[in-house]
Amino acid sequence: MFIYLRRFAATLLCTTAMLSTTYAADITLSFAHEAPETAIKGQSANKFAELVNKYTNGTVTVQVFPSGQLIPTKDEIRAVARGQVDIIAPYTRLNTQADAEDRATGK
Repeated sequence: MFIYLRRFAATLLCTTAMLSTTYAADITLSFAHEAPETAIKGQSANKFAELVNKYTNGTVTVQVFPSGQLIPTKDEIRAVARGQVDIIAPYTRLNTQADAEDRATGK
């Protein structure tokens, strides 16, 4: 899982770096997760935000919203699809639950 997270982070950093140099405008991304800041996921999210800021020379900022402050845990996946939040780190079991609900409702 960490390999995929690293690849995703690298892709996101490259994309945002290219966009920020093309448009020369500051970008703020929202990162929502359910874990407290002291948990590994919370610390990882904060480190990610720090590295994005560092590698984009401050043109891209990631605001981290821990402990379900921005979006309830069960709604994170749909919130990304709706554009309410930019980045999430959901529980893996929620992916299966959302897929099952979508199949049941025909979405």
